[in-house]
Amino acid sequence: MTQAAMQGFGNDNAPLDGSNSLDGNLYVKFYKQAIESKAKSLEEGRPIFVEVDYISIIVPGDATNQIERKATENDKQRFYKQWSNYERSGEGDGVSGTPIDEWPAIPLAQKAALKAMSFMTVEMLASASDMQLQKIGMGAFELRTKAKAFLEASAGSAEAQKYAVENERLKNDIVELQRQVAELARPKTRKPRSK
Repeated sequence: MTQAAMQGFGNDNAPLDGSNSLDGNLYVKFYKQAIESKAKSLEEGRPIFVEVDYISIIVPGDATNQIERKATENDKQRFYKQWSNYERSGEGDGVSGTPIDEWPAIPLAQKAALKAMSFMTVEMLASASDMQLQKIGMGAFELRTKAKAFLEASAGSAEAQKYAVENERLKNDIVELQRQVAELARPKTRKPRSK
């Protein structure tokens, strides 16, 4: 990932709807930073701080390629999902997917190492570029393959689960229909008429 990708291709070419395909490979977090207001501090005669929205943009696997700065309106539009999550919950990473901690295929130490390199989800690892993987070190390409296989298997599992639920519903419908047919087929006993 280059600095141009981090900046949204000079902002002239960056889509404002967060659809930049490279943006999905970035770890983006909004947070509040207390900044001293020089004017208010001078006016009050004591330090006065105001809360300012900041953004952190990290390329997973590349600690040297990181931006920390005051958030702009363009950032809020470009990373709409993360911004919306930050506004709603006060937590600004908006990362969605399977957390690395929930991935049973790798040991705890490897999970910690991946998180230290800002790979927070299995999806981030599965979509990592070769350059990002080289920074992880030995076995990184196999990890990416494992992550992709896990996601594919999970997708198949979700589909199978959906069919199982539908199958169960249909079985219940059949049982209910059979009960109704049996009820209708049961001979009605007539009460003799009284004279």
